[in-house]
Amino acid sequence: NMGEKILYINYMQQFGHINFDQIHISALINSGNNVHVIMPERVRNSMSLEKNMYRLIIPEWLSKERKSPIITRFFLILTLLYIKIKVNFSRYDLTLISNTDVISLGIAPLCKHMGLICHANAYDFQFKIKKYFLKRLSKNNFFIVFNTHMKKQFTENGIKNVFSVSHGCIAPFRSDNKTLLPFTKCEYNTVIFHPSSKCDESFVLSLHKDKDFEEMLKKDKILLILRGRKIIPDSHNIITISEKLSQELYQGIFLSSDIILLAYPETFKYQVSGISYECISNQKRMLIWYNQSLKYCQEFFNYDPMFLDTKELSTKIRILENEETYKCVVTGDNMNPDYKQILEYIDKTNNPTTNHV
Repeated sequence: NMGEKILYINYMQQFGHINFDQIHISALINSGNNVHVIMPERVRNSMSLEKNMYRLIIPEWLSKERKSPIITRFFLILTLLYIKIKVNFSRYDLTLISNTDVISLGIAPLCKHMGLICHANAYDFQFKIKKYFLKRLSKNNFFIVFNTHMKKQFTENGIKNVFSVSHGCIAPFRSDNKTLLPFTKCEYNTVIFHPSSKCDESFVLSLHKDKDFEEMLKKDKILLILRGRKIIPDSHNIITISEKLSQELYQGIFLSSDIILLAYPETFKYQVSGISYECISNQKRMLIWYNQSLKYCQEFFNYDPMFLDTKELSTKIRILENEETYKCVVTGDNMNPDYKQILEYIDKTNNPTTNHV
């Protein structure tokens, strides 16, 4: 099989997905496929892809940010119609949508047999309209998720054509050591960083209320760096960064941290955390506030990163401080996205004669 012709489309201006797109486009190229991409203008400027790969660039007037969700949807539908007019989809073996908004795609599907990558769409089954469009899209297309927990949500809703493909890891961060960190490293023995601004507020308050926890931070010289709204006062051992971090600063703090913490709110469901894959790239240890959707992270370490409350968090911090052998046991190479199964499925769909009865 001489590689397939694949069209990879990111029709929403989402800068948070640039790494993801880069990982998946590279994986498709590296397995010998001929890949074309469609991206919004400003996203293209942040990506490092060959010029000749762009099949179409979505103009800024279509993708610029708008306040109202209804107007945003309207422009997403307009964007899809714009792509539909400009592109002949029959020239491609496979069209992949890098992030799926079910309503706009349900109203204006680009073609049949699209592979729809689902980041948080398993959550959409709770909403009548979105569920309707997911079912409708499933008739002529298939879905791509990142693990069995996400897949289960689709199969339980009667959708069978779902494939699991690894999310994948970006290259390890590089630090030039010139980055000015918001703390002095030598004052602390251990730095713990919560890189996501989606930090559960009740969790943060419970840390503040737990005097034993604060005592341990002082005694063991631990710095905890949180991101998001400042809801507890900064101290020598806990600081909250509420402003946006530049990429250099984010990576600088990440690299100088000993433990990466994740405490997402309950609304984090049926999705994966990009941060968990950054931990693999950079071989960082994690501690994770228990969440059913993050159980996949347990496979990445030779210890259980999950904790239920601040007491258990304290215990696990102490163990990691003293136990060097606990570490990340998978590498970025183990996590490469593999589309082989999907391409075989597409071959069968496109050439029904070769279909097995």
